[in-house]
Amino acid sequence: MVLLSVVPLISFVLAWSDPLHGLLRYDFSLDSSGPFPVIGKEYGPWFFVHFTYCYLLNGLSVVLLLRALWRKNTIYRRQSLFLLLGLGIIIISNVLYVTGLSPWPTSTSLRWSSPYRRRSSAGGYFATNSSNWYPSPVRG
Repeated sequence: MVLLSVVPLISFVLAWSDPLHGLLRYDFSLDSSGPFPVIGKEYGPWFFVHFTYCYLLNGLSVVLLLRALWRKNTIYRRQSLFLLLGLGIIIISNVLYVTGLSPWPTSTSLRWSSPYRRRSSAGGYFATNSSNWYPSPVRG
């Protein structure tokens, strides 16, 4: 687990010191070509290291959710399906934004994908009736 924290810790330090070296982002500008101004930027070399690391972890999550989808009983299958749907929305919207292939290139992916991610999370919660769980009384 300690090894999993190396890249995020380096990214954290680099994010705070980014104006000194530009390893995460550089060449900031104000892009007013769309309906509202946004900050334009170029990605530095460490951004792609962090991006790759995050998507390797997301890929592992997809594999684990697919395994759970085929191995668990019905209640957990539905929950895994909703989690997989939500993760898929996050992955697709983020990749489209970073690569510049988004339908709204001047807008972050969070703006248009948030309602779908929320519905997926709520679906996973209510698919298992998690709102009705309560501890059973202890009988002695």
